[in-house]
Amino acid sequence: MIEPDVSMLAYMPCRIGIPEDGQGGTWIVAMLIDEAVIQALPAAARESAQYVTGTMQEIVVATARRDL
Repeated sequence: MIEPDVSMLAYMPCRIGIPEDGQGGTWIVAMLIDEAVIQALPAAARESAQYVTGTMQEIVVATARRDL
């Protein structure tokens, strides 16, 4: 069996994972695009990237608070 590694999220399309630690606790992990990369994009792409990143952050925070 392959041992899971949270760094593999970098290769997944959605980049949100809920791994389990050695003590059975769960964590919410999101790999979001870096703000420096976003600022380097053309205006239209930058707006899209900011929207998607903001939405993903809202989902992660709501999940962590158990609001979903």
